[in-house]
Amino acid sequence: MATHQQDLVSVVVRTHSPKRIKLLQATLQSICANSYRPIEIVLVAQTENKIFLIELNQLIENYRQTQIFIQLVVNPTSQDERAKNLNLGIAQAQGRYLCFLDEDDLHSPNFISSLLPSLQHSPDSAWIYGDVALATCIINEYGIAQQGSVEFPFKQGRFSLDELFCGNFIPINSYLLDRDRIKSDLLIFDESFNLAEDYAFLLKLATCYQPIYAQETVSVYQVFNDLSNSTVIMNDKVGRPDKEKIKAWSHALWRIEVLKESLRPTYRPGLFSMKTRKYLYYRFPELKVLTQSLTRHLK
Repeated sequence: MATHQQDLVSVVVRTHSPKRIKLLQATLQSICANSYRPIEIVLVAQTENKIFLIELNQLIENYRQTQIFIQLVVNPTSQDERAKNLNLGIAQAQGRYLCFLDEDDLHSPNFISSLLPSLQHSPDSAWIYGDVALATCIINEYGIAQQGSVEFPFKQGRFSLDELFCGNFIPINSYLLDRDRIKSDLLIFDESFNLAEDYAFLLKLATCYQPIYAQETVSVYQVFNDLSNSTVIMNDKVGRPDKEKIKAWSHALWRIEVLKESLRPTYRPGLFSMKTRKYLYYRFPELKVLTQSLTRHLK
């Protein structure tokens, strides 16, 4: 059995694009803004770009004085291996407490202080999550995100496993896990998912462990004006549907329905049975209305 550092919070951060190094810098700064210590950052870089790796190592050097240890893990591929990147980070993380962040999102300064104490004082709970703000941003000429409108589309006010089976309202940057209270086989992201890997992970986790919900805004999910990190929902929201993205997400959601049925065979999600939903997603990938109404995915 692995031994974790009991007070350490490990943050697994995924990065893959040299063009987003300014965004990554803001992401790292948001973690450092938490007053809690000790924190470690496991930075997982999916890249074959040697110049990018040099830039990342230089960036890490800038944080030597912040009392936060940053280790770089490299996945040398040009393929999209988002789930594998998370697993690589988990394998290297030393802390008992674990959370996740992408290169273009932010933790609030109160992320740890809002989540960790409640988790520590609830011996029957294995994880906790808070609210996430959705910020529409413009990337300026220097590669820096400038936030515009802010919404709270994920806010539920309570946790419901039935609601989670209808759609994901818990973004990957909103929760903190206690690894000592979770079975190791549940702390693995399914690498066969190219999309919705975070939702597949949550469905399995939440089926076994009900979380604590903290009514605090603990992180920011940023969507950019070029829609480079958006999903079908965000594309439709701004009137720019993407047929290829719709097709890819529909296939992923069909696989999610298969997973749901294996976890809760008796579950019936409202208007359509899971069998019907699976059929519709599989046969009619451009039915984005179903995607909008039956899911709340964002990555």
